[in-house]
Amino acid sequence: MMAFEVLEDLRHRTAEAIIAQSGLGHDGLRHHLRQLLSGTDVRSGALLQEPIIEGAHPFVTANKSLQQLSGELLHADFVNALDGLDEGHDYRFPRHRR
Repeated sequence: MMAFEVLEDLRHRTAEAIIAQSGLGHDGLRHHLRQLLSGTDVRSGALLQEPIIEGAHPFVTANKSLQQLSGELLHADFVNALDGLDEGHDYRFPRHRR
């Protein structure tokens, strides 16, 4: 599972837990709440907004690359997610970056 897929899964599971605990019997209302709670617009009732990840510039170059820290300090899936974004993407961090 990719890093941002975890957030999407968390949104849906949390919405389902809330709806299950509510005891609502109306299918239409449950469907509406499911869409509302698992969305990304917090002004409309969503539980979680989109994540914000920003690099703090300037920064000191490390002795190790992200790849070298993969499995040691950083989870390998996190390094793969950062490196897996399209070239030129604002939040792409290639695995060779120090």
